[in-house]
Amino acid sequence: MGSGFRFRPHGSPLPGAAMPRYGLLPACSLAGLLLALCAPPTSPFEVRLSSSSSEVGYGGTVLLNCSTSCPEAKAPGGVETSLSKEWVSRGPGWFSVRLRNITEPLSDVFCYFSCLGERKMVAFRVLAYDLPQPCLAISKPNASCDELVAIECSVAPSRPPGVKLRLCRSRRPPQPWAEGPVRLELTAGEEDDGAEFTCEAQLSLGNRMLRKSSATATLRVTYQPRMDDGSCPPSQNWTEGQDETLRCQARGNPPPPAGVRQGRGALPHRGAAPRHPRPRWHLPLPGHQPAGDSPPDHHRGGALP
Repeated sequence: MGSGFRFRPHGSPLPGAAMPRYGLLPACSLAGLLLALCAPPTSPFEVRLSSSSSEVGYGGTVLLNCSTSCPEAKAPGGVETSLSKEWVSRGPGWFSVRLRNITEPLSDVFCYFSCLGERKMVAFRVLAYDLPQPCLAISKPNASCDELVAIECSVAPSRPPGVKLRLCRSRRPPQPWAEGPVRLELTAGEEDDGAEFTCEAQLSLGNRMLRKSSATATLRVTYQPRMDDGSCPPSQNWTEGQDETLRCQARGNPPPPAGVRQGRGALPHRGAAPRHPRPRWHLPLPGHQPAGDSPPDHHRGGALP
């Protein structure tokens, strides 16, 4: 037509318009996509381990049970260890194994399973030792004052070797650790009566420290009776005509009785029996006789045996 109008089909690009470009995916991206589509599906799973004990006697036995949550019924699994072992039983996703004649102080055992191309394991540590009970001996548990007493701390050989001992005493710092036996000698005195002793053994296994202790033993010391000057002075001045209270404490083992006399008569006591280690006596001094009291020779407080 003469108007110069040209018909353009629907969808045709305008003159001078840029044509869209359709590029190809890089080869590495395409390979990764295909690998992701073709790879077997993954599933999270766990490996569990339980045992009859983690500490056994030297040459002992431990039973291990390993299991997994893998959905594969025939997921392979096993145990890695330097110890002697024997298979006990096995089933889908679990097995039991016995470790025998364990003599290594520290042993690491690994239980593993493989599931859908992935392998997982758990570790288990076994301690094998023989730490005997320490023994404490006192040569004279009932000693007399100024008598020589020996206290000895000992123990049978340990496995593995290396056990150390120390002797502990009440009210005193413990002795340093040393190879046994450990011996202490003392001259029994009043201050040693009632002292308590224990014997401790220690065995080091890697970063573990194992300890055992003996039963407590008590030392008894017999010594002569005496009056405690701090509580009952040998002489004391009082004002005439006043009542006074005298408090006295007798020391000794066995505990001695205590009493006070004025002239030939025993004085009455207050609050405690005459055989109490620290009785109190009421002293009516010369020149003062309280009403109702009997003369000094007839007091009813009890005479000194």
